[in-house]
Amino acid sequence: MIVNTPHNPTGRIYNDNALKALAEVLERASAKYGHRVFLLSDEPYRRLRFDGRGFTSPASFYPWTLISYSYGKVLLAPGQRIGYLAVSPRMPSKERNALSNVMFSTQMALGWCFPNAIMQYAVPDLENLSIDLTALTRRRDLLAATLKKGGYEVLLPDGTFYLWTKWPEGNPETHWNRLADRNVFVLPGSVMNSTNYFRISLTASDAMVERALPAFSEETASTALETMSAIGP
Repeated sequence: MIVNTPHNPTGRIYNDNALKALAEVLERASAKYGHRVFLLSDEPYRRLRFDGRGFTSPASFYPWTLISYSYGKVLLAPGQRIGYLAVSPRMPSKERNALSNVMFSTQMALGWCFPNAIMQYAVPDLENLSIDLTALTRRRDLLAATLKKGGYEVLLPDGTFYLWTKWPEGNPETHWNRLADRNVFVLPGSVMNSTNYFRISLTASDAMVERALPAFSEETASTALETMSAIGP
């Protein structure tokens, strides 16, 4: 099973109660099927949390967990493929050693899974770097307030650097294209099997966000006019 927390695109951080319940489900499933169910905890956004929220890894509750982490998110450098896959130290040594051997063989076979030497030497310094969370929070709050005022439904994120938003009434593809015509680009929810939603990246600059705000308002105004025209006098 794969768990992504903080979650992309919703920004949800799973609390301890949810993670304990998940661990219990996985224990029961392992017993039922007669073999161990492993958990992959995808945590590339775990340092990107809003409003002082804490974070607990699923590995704290389920020993058979592998943790996937990427520096590309916290450093806003997705092109630099450097991160790690950690095996929980609470996992029994037999399973832990077997997984470590398999992962090393996979790296050797694929080749590109090894970061270059310069990036490897840089890891200690990378641990002390991060995106400006104050700036992300400022953009999150500004965009959320503007979108809600314009009739959008906004899910305020606990973490990550995304804003998951529901389109107002109308055709989502039409909305998306109108924003694109105004040089405002968002990720359509259809990419994530949620057609009525879209994702905004908070990593845009303050100037880009300010420029985009009127476009969102104008789009809802255009939709309202079309609805009134369709209804008629």
